[in-house]
Amino acid sequence: MENSKKKIAYIDAANIILAMNSLNLEIDFLKLKVFLEDKFRLDEVYYFTAKLEKLKWEIFTLSEHDFKVITKNVYYENAKTKANCDVEISHHITKHIENEQISEMFLLSGDGDFDMLIDYAKSKNIEVRLLSANKKSTSKILKSKKFLKIHFLDEVIAKIEKEKTPAST
Repeated sequence: MENSKKKIAYIDAANIILAMNSLNLEIDFLKLKVFLEDKFRLDEVYYFTAKLEKLKWEIFTLSEHDFKVITKNVYYENAKTKANCDVEISHHITKHIENEQISEMFLLSGDGDFDMLIDYAKSKNIEVRLLSANKKSTSKILKSKKFLKIHFLDEVIAKIEKEKTPAST
């Protein structure tokens, strides 16, 4: 059974995109996947996002590049589109832990709501790495965990940034 365990990344797209946008940075998720596979030898990448018409092409593209894309229907709150995929992320991670499918977990989010989930994974002897946008966008609860290996995406932005289109004149 040990050989079937995988290194799996779980991307909280809204969390990462919004945090990077606050830094005026934009991630190319295809480049990010290559970077993670090269650096950590990942086996699978899950991408959690809103189910929106405007994201159809992006979702198709990611699926074509072996992302396991999980979408969630949206709702509207204070004129903002919301999808909050925390439950879906937690469900997939818990299922993978319970089925002994995971040896190392890579959570791309800075959200403190994942505190209990991270502790649960650790209690099952799963190595947990957090990849957050930057120090400022990372929950203090998560930063306080001594066992948690935290990486900041803004520190490797040159390898994962979306190509900027030249400004028109």
